Amino acid sequence: MSVLSDKPGAGLPAFENFYLNAFFKIGSAITSDKSALSQFQTTTKEILRIVEEQDLGLLSQRKKIPRLQGIEASSCNWSVLMVLDHLNQVNKTIVEIIRSLKNSNEPFLNVKIADFKPDIDVDVEAIDEFREGNKRYWAFAQSHIPLRTSATHRHPWFGEIDGHQWHVLAVAHQKIHLRQIYKIMAMIGVV
Repeated sequence: MSVLSDKPGAGLPAFENFYLNAFFKIGSAITSDKSALSQFQTTTKEILRIVEEQDLGLLSQRKKIPRLQGIEASSCNWSVLMVLDHLNQVNKTIVEIIRSLKNSNEPFLNVKIADFKPDIDVDVEAIDEFREGNKRYWAFAQSHIPLRTSATHRHPWFGEIDGHQWHVLAVAHQKIHLRQIYKIMAMIGVV
């Protein structure tokens, strides 16, 4: 199977995956829970600023963008609402994983990238879900600091990672998809 396949879950090119894995491990070692939470909030506000300024018709337009670093080829033909749906799924799952790790329980699922692809028919409710879901994420993370755990849970690209690393991953993931939103809006003609 080619890593550049547009099949969901195909992964990233090997060198990119290696580089991102190293960058992630170093970044999570030097980033505090509070710093990551602040970055999460900043990125959330920027995404909401973008979507709240746009016509809903524009936000539902799927646009094929060039593949960005950290995004599979199968994720390059989404609308902004699809990006929000994806972020909603991932952020909710990360909260559940961190909660399980903090309680020393085995997390409930085997994380597979292909399982987090958005609904192509997602509607405007994704915006409210993003706003409310990210408020819940922030409140959960804030009330559970420190997020580092002795238990880990496997991520398909980064291997066994602890609660703090899942938190840092949520931030990095949201930043990558903010770049995707910028690219989609540029393809639509809104800069």
